[in-house]
Amino acid sequence: MDPDARDEISSVLEVLPLRLDPADVLPYSRPRFAWISEEPSRTEGCELVQREGFVEVTMTATGVAEAQWIQPGWNRVDPSCPLPTFMKSIKREQPPPVPAGLRRTPWDAQGRWADDEFRFPPYQYKEQFMLTDDTVLRYVSSGEREILMGFGAQHTRFCFPASETKKNPVRYEDERLSLIGDSFCMLSFGWVAGLLCRAARTLAGAQEIVDLMGLAPGACSRAGASAPMERWKHYGFEGKDDSPQDAEFLVNKLALGANHTGSDVRITTGELMTPSKSVRQSTEAIWWSWKQVFSKKWQFQHHINALEMRALLLGLQWRAQRPGHLGKKVVHLVDGVRSFSEVDGALSDWIDLAWGQGLPLGTIGDALSGMQHLWPQCRRQLHHSWRLFRAWRKIEPPCRAPPLPARLASAFLAWCIFHDELALGVMVGLGFHCLLRTGELLALRAEDVHLSEKAAILNLRLTKSGRRVNAFEAVTVSDRGVLAALRTLLQIRESQHVAGLLWPHSTFLLQHGVSLEQILLRGRWQSLSTARIYLQDGLATLASVKCSPETEAKAASYNSSFTATPW
Repeated sequence: MDPDARDEISSVLEVLPLRLDPADVLPYSRPRFAWISEEPSRTEGCELVQREGFVEVTMTATGVAEAQWIQPGWNRVDPSCPLPTFMKSIKREQPPPVPAGLRRTPWDAQGRWADDEFRFPPYQYKEQFMLTDDTVLRYVSSGEREILMGFGAQHTRFCFPASETKKNPVRYEDERLSLIGDSFCMLSFGWVAGLLCRAARTLAGAQEIVDLMGLAPGACSRAGASAPMERWKHYGFEGKDDSPQDAEFLVNKLALGANHTGSDVRITTGELMTPSKSVRQSTEAIWWSWKQVFSKKWQFQHHINALEMRALLLGLQWRAQRPGHLGKKVVHLVDGVRSFSEVDGALSDWIDLAWGQGLPLGTIGDALSGMQHLWPQCRRQLHHSWRLFRAWRKIEPPCRAPPLPARLASAFLAWCIFHDELALGVMVGLGFHCLLRTGELLALRAEDVHLSEKAAILNLRLTKSGRRVNAFEAVTVSDRGVLAALRTLLQIRESQHVAGLLWPHSTFLLQHGVSLEQILLRGRWQSLSTARIYLQDGLATLASVKCSPETEAKAASYNSSFTATPW
C-alpha cells in the first residue's frame, strides 16, 4: 500500500495500523495492514514493533512441512524462498500496460508468463517460486493455496456448479485462484480476531492458530483441539477409529438435517450442517463404507431424468426383494426430480418391465404404496402407474392358499395327539375352528385363554382388524375336541406361548350352511365383498383337492377318534 494512502486512512480513523505478514511462519508472503479499535497486545509467539506510521507484528511458531500442503509427487524448486503474494487470476489476450516487476523477471519466466496468457504479474513465474515433479514446472494450484491460507482442504471446490466445472475446467481453476487471491490469511487475521474476542477467551498465540489452520471448512472444534494443516479435511479429533457410539451420533446429527421437500444432499464435502437453512446439506463421502449392490445396463437411449428415476425404482425393487433389508432405516440419495410426471413415467416403464420379467403383483403394490408413504407429495400424482397396477390386478388372479378340507384338519389334529405333539394339534385345531390369522396364533399366550365348562374364550388383543378401531377382539372355542385338547395343553404347559399356523375353516362353515353374516363375525372380516371372493374361490378350489386312497384311508382312521364340527 502506498504510504500516503496508509497515512490518510490512519488520520481519519485516528489509529495506527498493524502490519501482518505470515511469511514469519508460513512459506509465502502476504503483507496486509489492519486498523482495529482494540488496543493490540503481545501474545505468545507474537511481538509488536513500533515503526514509522504503523505497528509491525512479528510471529514465531513451528512452520509447516511441504507434505502438508503440496500435491504428492511435487516439490518446491527453492524451499528457502518465500512464495509471492497470491493474487487474482485474470486471463488476458495482451499483457497489461505496466506489468509489475517485468524488468526484474528473467526471460524464461517471461516465457512462462506469456504461455499462461498473462494471468499473474510476470515476477510470479520466476523459477524459485515454481513447483516441479522433475519434468515440468508449475505454480501453486488453487487447492494448495487454500490449504496454505488456512481455509481447509477443498474450501473453494464448489464455487461453480458441477455442469459448469465440467464444461470449462480452466475457467473453474481461474475462479478458485481469484477467490483465494481476494482473501485474508487465517494466521494473520485469526490473531486479529483473537484480539477482538479477548472478553470471551484468552488471547491466542501464533502456534495455537497454526495448529488450527487445518480445520475443515465450516468445522468447529472443542477448546484445546488440534487440527494441523494437511491435504485432507481435519475436524479436531485425534483418534482415527471411531466408536459405534460416535457413528450413531453422527447418523443422528445428519438425520436432523433431513428435508422431505426435496433439498439436495451433497456427499462430497464436510461443511457445517445447517438443518434450519434451505441450502444444500452436505456430508463427507469418506465417512461411509460404500459398495455396489446392483448394476443395470440400459438397452435403449433415454433422457437422463428418466434413467435416474428408473435407477431409483430399481433400488426400491432391490430392497423389496430382500427381506433382510426390510425394517431398517435407509437414506436413498437421488438426483433432483423436476416434476411428478417424470416420476410417473419412469414408474410406469418399470411396471411394464416388471410385467415382462414375471415379477409378482405384490412387489408392484409394495413399491407404489411405499413411495406414497415415504414421499407423501406424490400421492394422487402417479395416475398412470396406478392405472397399470389396477389393470394388472384384473388380469392376474391373486395367489391364495387352497382351503384345507375338514376331514384332513380333524385327521391332522388326531395324528398330533396320538404322536405326543399336543401343542401342534391345538394350534391346528384353534386355527381351523376359530378362523385365526397366523399372527394371531403366534401371539397367543396362556393368560389369553379363559376356560369354562362348555366353551373357551380367546383374547386376541389388537388384531389386524382391531387396530383400525383401537379395540381388543375375542373369539369363542366351542368344538368339543379342540376344547378338550386345549384344556389338556394348558394343564401341562400353563405358562408357555402357543404358536401355530392359519388354516382356512371358513369354507367348511359355508359348506355346512352357516350364514355368511356369522362367518364374517367369527372371521372378523371388515369387507363383505372381500370375504365373498375368498369364500367362493375356496369352494371352487375345494372341488379340485384330491387325496390318494392311502391318504383317505389314514385320514378316516384318525377321524374315527375326532371329527370337526361346523360350530
